Amino acid sequence: MRISDATVTSTLTTNLSRTFQKMAQIQKELITGARINDASDDPSGATRSLNLRGQVRNIEQYQRNIQEGQGYLNITDSTLGEIIETLTTVQGTAIQGANDTLTARDRKILANTVDNILEHVLHLSSTQFRGRYIFGGTHTLFRPYVETRDADGKIATIEN
Repeated sequence: MRISDATVTSTLTTNLSRTFQKMAQIQKELITGARINDASDDPSGATRSLNLRGQVRNIEQYQRNIQEGQGYLNITDSTLGEIIETLTTVQGTAIQGANDTLTARDRKILANTVDNILEHVLHLSSTQFRGRYIFGGTHTLFRPYVETRDADGKIATIEN
């Protein structure tokens, strides 16, 4: 069987064209560093790649949420620790004030100390983390405790 020159030339041209296309594709992959440059390069691979990118974005968001939660818990823990220390001081002051040997002047000094401690605890109750009050419950944009002061400037009542 005899093969014509035109058939050999056509086959050779087709094979060379395919080889150049494949070489161009490989060069493009080398330059971009990506195996899939267009969805038509590998439709199932492109779909998988998009799914993986979505999962990576979700994981990154989870990590940001965890860091946010840890920061919130850390500031809440340190503030509560400071409030506990302050209330322990108030307890000691109350025990000291229960002593029968104290004069009215001594008790007035202790009352001023308790007022100062109350001011400090009120200040701590307004602690914020990233612009939100940590003791605000579900209303974190509003100050959780608002005081009413008497004529002397001392706290008369605290409302939630």
